[in-house]
Parts: sequence; C-alpha cells; structure tokens
Amino acid sequence: MKFVICGNYGAKNIGDELILQGLLTSIKNIDEKAQITVLSANPSETSKRYKVESAYKFPAGIRSFFRSHTKTKKAVKECDYFILGGGGLFGSLSFRANLIWATQARRALKYKKSLIMYGQSIGPLNGSLRQRLVHSIFSPAHFIAVRDQDSRERLTALGITKTIHTMPDLAFRIPEAIIKRRNATILVALRELHGLPQYFIKSVANFLNWLIEQRGYKVNIIDFQEGNGSDHRLNHELLRYIEKLGKVKKLKQSDIMEADMVLGMRFHSIISAVQSKIPFIAINYAPKVEAFIKDAGFNQHMLEIEEVSAQTLQQKFEIAEDPHYKPSFANIEKQLRATL
Repeated sequence: MKFVICGNYGAKNIGDELILQGLLTSIKNIDEKAQITVLSANPSETSKRYKVESAYKFPAGIRSFFRSHTKTKKAVKECDYFILGGGGLFGSLSFRANLIWATQARRALKYKKSLIMYGQSIGPLNGSLRQRLVHSIFSPAHFIAVRDQDSRERLTALGITKTIHTMPDLAFRIPEAIIKRRNATILVALRELHGLPQYFIKSVANFLNWLIEQRGYKVNIIDFQEGNGSDHRLNHELLRYIEKLGKVKKLKQSDIMEADMVLGMRFHSIISAVQSKIPFIAINYAPKVEAFIKDAGFNQHMLEIEEVSAQTLQQKFEIAEDPHYKPSFANIEKQLRATL
C-alpha cells in the first residue's frame, strides 16, 4: 500500500516529530512493505531522518507557492491513503493555521483519495466560518480518530455522523521510553506564549532554586520548539534567575532527554513523561493539555498558568515525588489495544 502522511513535520518541534515517529511505527506494524511519503516543511531532513520519501506540503501561502510541488502531486495521486496525522491542527489555532491544514486535506479529497484524520485534537471552534471549514474536511473523511473525548464531542456537535474513534497520542506508539531515567534530575519544557503573567518565570525559577538547594536536584532545560515560535527567549530569561547555573544544563533537541521528574508546559513533554512512566507536573496552556490530563486521570498533577507559584509547584512536586505515586495507565493502555 502507498501512504502519504501530512502534518507539522520538519518544523523543528520535538512533539510533532514524536507524532510522526509513532505514526510511521503504526503503519509499519500494519504493512512492513508500505511505501510512505511524508509531506514536510523540510523534506530533505525528514527523508534523511526517517528513511522515507518526503516532499513539501501543498502551498497555502506566498512562500510555499513558489516551491516545486511536482513530487507532492505525484505522491498524492498515486497513494492509497492520505493521512493528516496528529496534533492540535484545528480549532483554537489562528484561522490561517486551520486553513493551511484544511488545504492539505482538500487536495487529497480533490484527487479522490481515502482521507484519514488520525490522532487529532480539536480545539474550541469559535465562529461559523471555522466550524464550516472543519466540517467540510472531517465529514467526508474515510476514518477519524481523535486524541480525547472533548475533541470527539466538538466534532459530534458539528454534525459529523461518521464513527469518531478515540486514541492516545501517537507518541505512545514509540516502543522505547522517550525520556531516560536519571536520578535527582528535572526536565523543564516551557512554552513561549503571548500574555504570560510577569511573575510566571520568576515563580518557576524560585521553584527550581528550591529544588537545587533543598533537594539536590539538577535541571535540564530544553527548547521543544526551535525556529519559528522558539522557546529560546523564555528559557533564556528563566536562566537569568537561576542561582546555581552549574546545576543547570541547556539541552539541544538532538540530546538524550534524561530526568526522573518533568515540569511540562509543552504538551509532548507531558506525553513523554507518561509514556516513560516518569512523574510530572503539567502546566495547562491549551485545551488539548486539559483534555489529556482529564481523560488520563492525572488531574492532581496539573496547574493552570495563573496558579503557578513557587509554593504551588512545590506542592505538586511533593505529590508526584511521593514513593506511593503509581499513576494509572489503564485508560491509555485500553485505548491503545482498541486502536492498534
């Protein structure tokens, strides 16, 4: 079988690359001889990294319009299935972002291909235009699988009558642990976000200073997103308030992530912690975070952004650090079995 996979790949985002890795694993489990082409923002890098064919996404803006899409059209025309694979591509993002991904799906439908909407999260669908756009591509889809119950309910409310499956994030399909165990080390994955409270960074820094001084922890900080929308500025500011920089390491995306605790704002830092069975503190910045935490039963490990302080982070840390901490993975494992 021939598959074309499209998503936010090649964009220097760890989470999206984990989604792609999990999706490729899933396809190979179904068909070892599958011929796969990945539509990417950086085809040469994607092809080299995953040993697959790769081409640019269909144009949806001025810059992409001037790229060659001959290989893209050929791959889609010849494929058996077109998978728009994973992530929070629709809903709460800008309307332009919704339009970009809808354009990819519509081109597959134009060529009369079986469209699979796989591992999606659907944010709040504000406005009739956004609702019509999402309905227009999910309604004719051959197969729909979303990452959480809230997304399922939003599509149902739009009038999508096809069966809507729920499944864990595709990163859970990766067979090995994403984060390697390292004692007394916390992995910090914050997210650059417009409108963060002024006290936010200082509160996180004060918590990390407490961990270093009182608990003897080391701190690994990573930019889950590089390039456009990078987390670098936020993490650079965080480092200004750390008192013992010798206890802090700034990881590159190519480094092995090591920790036995995660402070995660980036969605896939939380996913990676759960997949690796490592305790975590989640900071909720988007509906997909809240939906995952709720569905997986980890409510006591999450803070809203406005709740973040050194004290509340210490409280959540002590909950997660409790030796009797035995998170239940029953819901995730059940959904995995149902969607393999």
